[in-house]
Amino acid sequence: MTQSVTWRLGGIDALAVVLFDISKVGIQQPISGGAMKITIDRTKCEGYAKCLQASPKVFKLDAKMIAEVIDAKGDSDEKILLAAKICPTKAIALEEEGTGKKLFPLD
Repeated sequence: MTQSVTWRLGGIDALAVVLFDISKVGIQQPISGGAMKITIDRTKCEGYAKCLQASPKVFKLDAKMIAEVIDAKGDSDEKILLAAKICPTKAIALEEEGTGKKLFPLD
């Protein structure tokens, strides 16, 4: 899968192309069963912005270059799960809103 993200950087358009194989990050089936709670451990996030690349409608970097959730329902559950799985510092945790069942990480 190829995904490109464009943003303004000091008046210059910057383009990042991210290549990844979804099968390598272990997405087997879509998550279902209700709303998802997204938690970002701000002490773990180092601003790599991988979550933005996977799900730009859900995540953004704040002024300190730390990820934050802007719209928990802005993308599909699959894209949000991908964002959590490709985070290099594993700063994103996912659970089912109603049940509290941990979806990622499963440890």
